[in-house]
Order: sequence, then structure tokens, then C-alpha cells
Amino acid sequence: MLRAFFAVVVAVALSIALTACPPPVVALDIADGCQPLLGDLACGLPYPSDHFLVNDPTLPSGKRVSITGAAKLFTTEGRSADINDFLPQDGFSRQSPIVWTFGVPVDPNSVPRIDDDGALTIARGYTMALLRASDGKRVPIFVDVDPRASDIAREALIMRPLQKLDAEARYIVAVSGVTDVTGAPVPVPEAFRRLRDGSVAVGDDPVLAPLLKHYEEAIFPLIEAAGLQRSGLQLAWDFTTGSDRQVTHDMLQARQLVLAELERTPPTVEVDALFEGDQLLRVFDDRPENAWRFVELRVTGPRVVDSEAAGSLLARDENGEVRLSGTTTFDVTVVIPAKVRDGFDASSALLYGHGFFGSRDEVEFGSTRHIANEAGRTVFALDWLGMSIGDVGVVSGSIGNEVSEALRFGERVPQAMMNWLTLTELISSGGLDDVTVTVAGNVQVKPFRRPADGPGTSTQGAVSNANAAVLSRDDVAFLGISQGHILGGVLSALNAKVRRSVLQSGGAGFSHMMFRARPFEGFLFFLNLSLPDPLDQQLLAAQMQGGFDRFDAGAWAPYLEAEGLPEGPDGGHQGRRVLLQAGRGDSQVPNLGTLLHARYLGIPWVQPGAVPSPSDFAVVTTPYAGSGISFFDMGIDPAFETEANIPAEETFVHSELRSTVEAVSQMTAFFADGVIVNPCGSVPCGVIPRP
Repeated sequence: MLRAFFAVVVAVALSIALTACPPPVVALDIADGCQPLLGDLACGLPYPSDHFLVNDPTLPSGKRVSITGAAKLFTTEGRSADINDFLPQDGFSRQSPIVWTFGVPVDPNSVPRIDDDGALTIARGYTMALLRASDGKRVPIFVDVDPRASDIAREALIMRPLQKLDAEARYIVAVSGVTDVTGAPVPVPEAFRRLRDGSVAVGDDPVLAPLLKHYEEAIFPLIEAAGLQRSGLQLAWDFTTGSDRQVTHDMLQARQLVLAELERTPPTVEVDALFEGDQLLRVFDDRPENAWRFVELRVTGPRVVDSEAAGSLLARDENGEVRLSGTTTFDVTVVIPAKVRDGFDASSALLYGHGFFGSRDEVEFGSTRHIANEAGRTVFALDWLGMSIGDVGVVSGSIGNEVSEALRFGERVPQAMMNWLTLTELISSGGLDDVTVTVAGNVQVKPFRRPADGPGTSTQGAVSNANAAVLSRDDVAFLGISQGHILGGVLSALNAKVRRSVLQSGGAGFSHMMFRARPFEGFLFFLNLSLPDPLDQQLLAAQMQGGFDRFDAGAWAPYLEAEGLPEGPDGGHQGRRVLLQAGRGDSQVPNLGTLLHARYLGIPWVQPGAVPSPSDFAVVTTPYAGSGISFFDMGIDPAFETEANIPAEETFVHSELRSTVEAVSQMTAFFADGVIVNPCGSVPCGVIPRP
């Protein structure tokens, strides 16, 4: 009996001991540099993440993005693919994609899709959340499941915020409710499971134990306050955005220097060529009757890059600040429309921004000349240095070889913006009025003055406009299409003399647009050689957005109307108006980009017809005296945009919208008085034959 009693006592004691002292937790094997949450699946994910943020007092926020060890991206040839090597960032982009993986194929219907109502994702308790840590407020989102995954164990999920995040602010990502393609919940990554389940699960793990206190105090409570159950979480982490100064300072410093230099030393100009009358047949393939004069100029003004070559860098002083670097001479193409010739008054200027890695030659296209003629404005075009045809080699070479310098081309974009400022100064100061060119018969002609008699001269009452200046010195407007929309969103914020801008078929958020845009297909060919894994490519895109922000319309959206520029002379935002136009089903620039830009601008919907998703726009009636967005239904099914993939087929929307009667009539009315009209009646705008 006594023996049996002792056996029971020993069994109870062992049971208590085992209960009180669970077996030790085996530490996870996490490679150096890895974000531990997904260290066994994808070392550099999730991204963005504060795991990759270190102290750096030399940067505006006091932080720096630093990716080291196994988390760093490398090309197939062993070269760095980390753009932070080339462009330091002091936090993560305010419009960055958010990328992670679960290591299994995910059911796209278990995450909020692009065609879902984005408002659902800000409702308390919704299964997935992007939370502002300062107050727990939700940000509307949708999530792409990358259809390009070549390995189902490396399928990317990409969360896309539908509003711009705050600067220098911490955000929390919380994920639950995701299922695989069989309908089963996706496996919870082991590192996160241990953090979720608390101290017993973490034990003395040297990697996870230091994170637990932060999760318990700064992550899990906010997630639970948002209505999500901790026990149901599949993944959660936080990240902190960078400063606006790190994004905008170089451009604004260049602007300040150039404007001051233009006051000291006005730009100079030479006329390279002048064509008019029958000579226009040598320049234009169609409809030369839209034009009166075609002029080629060479303008000299301040330079802020270290050389004239493609791939050049911003010139900097010993403190790393942008500096002037002598002068630069750039080409400008001008078309003076027939309507100006036949009118009496001076014409206002229309600056034209060309498309994706194109050139100023686009101003010669019949559609562009038609817009200028309808508006009665003299149209000017120059090359977007950095993103013009002459820069294609730089981009292709870096993407194919030196991926860490994939954004090197962007170093020249500020020079393009400075050239626009220089040209605008010439126009507004009357510097073009009396430039001359020698034509046949050794005759001196002033292209920007009317002749003494003949075509181009007329009278009103007893007053003649003979020898009068062709150009008005005020009322400068901007028209940008495609890339011209994207970069035009930046230029319009920088150029105080641009009062009305029409931005068509473009948008904001390069990293959100690139995998949905057919023009990116050519660059993707080179990227597939250097960084072939689609998951790595999505991570690269997210890392690149901070560099893109320097010349992304989304980063500069507040300065178009809402806010003054944070540095330098006044940017002229007060009273400026902008009209965004797009056609549904654009295969070149996805509608997503246009809608994101409109959301960042905070402008209303002013066109009849259904508002595409994602949306929560205010809707106003036309005519509307203010900024707004207008979509045109051109009969194309936009369903292909629900998939985050380059469209298999090209639609005509991107190239033809600029030629439709409705779009042209709307933009010309807007150029005239800043009022957005409805050119389509009570039904959505449809396809009309080209004019």
C-alpha cells in the first residue's frame, strides 16, 4: 500500500513539474539580416518593415533604411540589387506597396480585391487592416495576389493603400482570414505564431525574445482595438514612413538655385528652324492646315547635373547639396496653330509633356496640334531628360546589370524640370518676342511676331495687329499625357506660372502601376535576366518607390493646390486648377494610377456615369469651376485590370482618348476659364471618330 502511495505522489510531482516547466523552446534558425517573421520563407519580407530601419542622424528623420546579410537582393550575377545602395532613404515611401508571402498559393477571393469596395476595409473588425499607430485609424486598402509567381511557394501578396500615408508615421499591418486555394487557412509563419502566442512560445529565442515586448505594447493592443482577435492573426508587423524633406529637398534646392540664377542671368535663345505655309508639309505627315508656324529653338539656361550625358548625376557640393554646374542648352519644339494666325489677340502658351521615354517630337503629332489649335494656344515641347528616348539605354543597362542603380535615370529628371522653368521664364518675360531667324532670300523673320502684312495680320475696328507679339506673357497652361501626366504632376507643383493643368492617361505610384502597364514589358525583359523571381521583383518594386517619389506625381500632389512648397519661392498653389482625364480600360497606364492620383489630390468626380472602383469620390455637377477627375467610357471592358499583370492585349484607349471630340472639348474649355464641362450629355462619354 505504501509503495502505491509513493508511486502516486511521484506521478503527481512529475505532472506538476512538467506543467510548470514545459520543454525548452528551440530557437529558430534565422539567417543574419533576415526579417525574422518570414525568415524561413523569404528573408527580405515582409516589406516595408521597421526591422530594416536603423538610426542615422545625418538624414532628416534620424533613420535610414538598411538591408543587410541574407535579406539583401542580389542579381543572378551576384551584383547588388538594393536601390538603397544608390539612394539613401530615411524611412519608407508614403505610397509604397506592402509585400509578403505565406509560402502557399492563396485564394484571391480571401483578400480584399481591387474591384471590392475599399470602404469595407476601414470597417471595424474587417479581417485585414493597415492601421495608423498614432490613433489606430484604418487606411483603405486592396490586395493583389501576384499571378506571375513561378514557384507557388514564393507567391507574393501586395497590399496597396488607397490613400497616401502620413510622413514620419508608424503603421501596423494586420492579416487574418486568408485561405489557400483549397479553402483552408494559410499556415501561420512559425516566428509570428510564437510572437502571437506569447512568452511561453518565444522562450529565450535570441531573435524573437527582443521583439516580444514591442509586440505586446505597441502592436497587438492596437490590432485588438481595431476589432481583430489576436488568436486569429496570421501575420502582423509595423513600419515607419520617411520624411518629405528627403524626397523633395534636392528638387526644391535645384528650383531655388535656378530661379535665382534666372533673375541674375536671363536665359538666351536661338532659332534653329522656321517652317510655315507649304513648308509645313516637310514636317507634318497629316493635317498641316492645323498649324501656322513650326519653330525649333535652342535655349540656354542653368544646369544642375554634372554633365550633359545620359546617366549623369545631380551636381553636388562638398556638403552633398545640389549646386549649379554651369549652363545647359536644350532643344524646344514650338507649334503656332492656324487659329492663332487667324485671330487678333496674342495667344497663351501651352506646355506639352510627352509620353513614356518618348521625345518632344510628339508635339508634331496631329492629335497634339489639333488640341493646341482648338485651344488657340501656342504649344511648346521639350524632352523629359532622364525619361526621354535618349535615356532608354541607361535604364535598360541598369535593370539588366546594375539593378542597385535602376533609378539612376531619375537623377536627370530635375534638370528637365529646371529646363521647363527656364522656358517658362522666357515666355513670361517676352524673351521670345524679338528672336530672329534668316530664311530663304536672306530675309529676317521674327517667328513670334506677326508679319507687317499678309496671313497672320488683321484689324479690329481701326486697330491692326501687324508686327504684334504672337505670345501673351501670362496664362501659361500645361498638357501632359501618359508619362507627361505623371511628370506633369510634379512640374505643375514646381512651376508657379502654370495656372491650369490637364493631366491625361497617367497617374501616381510608379510601383503600383508598373506591373499593370504594357510599356513596362520591355524593361521587364531585362529585369527577368537579372532578377528572375517574381517575388524578388515585387520586393524590388516596393523598395524602388522611395526613389520614384522624387519625381512621382503622388509625392508632389499636395503642392498642386492644397499646400505651398515647403522650401524656396512660392509655388503658386493658390488658385491653381487641375483636370485629370482617363479612359476606362487603358492598357498602357492602368486606371488604378489615375484614381490614386485623384485620391491624393483630393479632387471630386465631375463626369456622369459609374465611378470605377476603388472609389469614394465626392461627386459634383458640371459645369464645375475647380479641379476634378473625368473618366471616359470608350467601350472597353476594364476587367483585365483586376489582375496585377501586364495586359495580354493592347487597347486603343490610351492612344485615342486624346483625339476624341469630347475629351478635346472638355480640355479646351478648361484651358480657357478653369471650368470643367460635361461634353457628353446624360450618358457616359463614348468613342467618337477622330477629328
